[in-house]
Amino acid sequence: MKHSLFFKAISALALTSSLVLGQHTAYAQEDEPWAKKLLQQRRSASKPSVPPLVVTRPTTIMKGPCELIPNGDFESQTTGSTGPTQLNNLGGGVPGWPGDQAPIAASELQSWSSNSQATPEYYANNGTIANIRPATGAYASFSPFSGVGAVGLFSRRGGNTGFDDVSEYINAAIPTLTAGSRYYAQFQAQLSSNTLAANSAVSNGFGLLFSNGQPTANNGFRDFITINGPTVLSGPIARTNTSLNDWRLVSGQFTASGTENRVTIGMFNPTGYAQPVGTNLVNTYILVDDVELYKIPTAGPDRACSSTGVQLGEGCAIPGATYAWRQSGNATVQATTLQWNVQPATTTTYTLTVRLPDGSTHTTSVKVNVCPPCPALTDAPTFYLVQQTPNTSNSNATFNIKVLNTPGVEFFTLNLQNGNPADNRIMSVNDDGFGFSTFVLGLIGETWYHTTVVASNSCGNVSPTAYKYLHVPGCPPGGCSGGEDPYFTSTTPAYPNPAAATLNVEVTTPSTTGFIYLLDGRGNVARKVRANQKTTTLDVQDLPAGLYQLVTPAEAGKKPVRTTIQVVH
Repeated sequence: MKHSLFFKAISALALTSSLVLGQHTAYAQEDEPWAKKLLQQRRSASKPSVPPLVVTRPTTIMKGPCELIPNGDFESQTTGSTGPTQLNNLGGGVPGWPGDQAPIAASELQSWSSNSQATPEYYANNGTIANIRPATGAYASFSPFSGVGAVGLFSRRGGNTGFDDVSEYINAAIPTLTAGSRYYAQFQAQLSSNTLAANSAVSNGFGLLFSNGQPTANNGFRDFITINGPTVLSGPIARTNTSLNDWRLVSGQFTASGTENRVTIGMFNPTGYAQPVGTNLVNTYILVDDVELYKIPTAGPDRACSSTGVQLGEGCAIPGATYAWRQSGNATVQATTLQWNVQPATTTTYTLTVRLPDGSTHTTSVKVNVCPPCPALTDAPTFYLVQQTPNTSNSNATFNIKVLNTPGVEFFTLNLQNGNPADNRIMSVNDDGFGFSTFVLGLIGETWYHTTVVASNSCGNVSPTAYKYLHVPGCPPGGCSGGEDPYFTSTTPAYPNPAAATLNVEVTTPSTTGFIYLLDGRGNVARKVRANQKTTTLDVQDLPAGLYQLVTPAEAGKKPVRTTIQVVH
């Protein structure tokens, strides 16, 4: 198996057993039988050397409700309390290869696995062998940035040495990102202090790739993954000291396309190595910990104000981020929380600047439009009671209550009482722009109803009460006919009436700005079409059977014309 990944183990072996091999010689002999045998002996001898540490297992694999990366701190394991058991423990490996170069049953790190047959490592303080514990790791000796675990990823450029390029990756599923939204991602990275495992630093290109589905390296594990989505990539990752905590932050922002549902970690720039002088074969080994992803909060959508003000700011707060609200024309910060309640006197634009944990910023704005002033409702509504259906001594009476429009009115409340609680009616309807018209059914026998109408609006203003007495007459056995107030007498031809499938409406003067409305008994718009033809056909076959009000445009100086329409099926 020429050009395999055994060079990783041999590099560590050369460092720990004092084999005097030149770098090029050591790599060239990585697949020799003596090297494989010596490697296996070394691994076997190392197993009992250091007792594992006791690990307190976390109760969740995400840092909080805002975090979108599962198990990004690499603390949750699939091996229970036993910890990782071998090198190549993230689901990589080549079938048929010896020892821990062969695949294992499943990744020993919850949520994460290798993208290919490459062999990345998960290190944890409770590893069952020394090679997989951070302090005594085969390819790195380090302390995790936080907690007890971290991941190690190798990559190599063969150059003109005859060795293939190799790059290790791990990936995890994430919630599908929202199209057009801005995201912030960060992680901690460290170059291994083992100079045989990492003879080269990284100049750029190590980081995170967000993609639709899992990207894979072709040709087993030898190819670098091609970037096919947003990335957060590093600048230089080098050794600045010999400490076991030589971590540095890699972070960035990106805009999602709406298809990203996977994150992959690894080296994405085959030319992004700080190649040592005089070295043809370059390799690096990067440790990774605390991977995080957040949707950046925004100021929110434009909106109208209300009588109680509006709350600005939407999204989830990011740990370590700060927030600064300003309003147009004023550079002073006026609020430092994500959510902020405002009630401007004039239309105002507010700007939210989010300063992210790495010091970068993201700014969005929202316009709050001032509501029209709420008028005081000083006049009682004007309404009419019109009997629509003949009433007999043993049948129901149907009355149409019609209320004229009043500026500033949004709602009407009707109350009909006749002294018998079982016969009382209370109705609330919305103003349809013309006042409203509604039907009162089931008024049986001759009686008087004390009828009141009150108008109101969303500002809490209430009109004086208007009232009338509604007389439900007692009719002779032959019945009696209802009448309609002359004010509401319609001159709009509409046919057929009753209508079952279609209703033809004729207007005297077509208009490109006027509309024909068909309103149900609560004043809600059931149909709305432009009145730009002399004859307009409305489709009513899907409407519930019942009585409707047809409202057609008014001629100059007159009220809109209403006609009662019955829909039958």
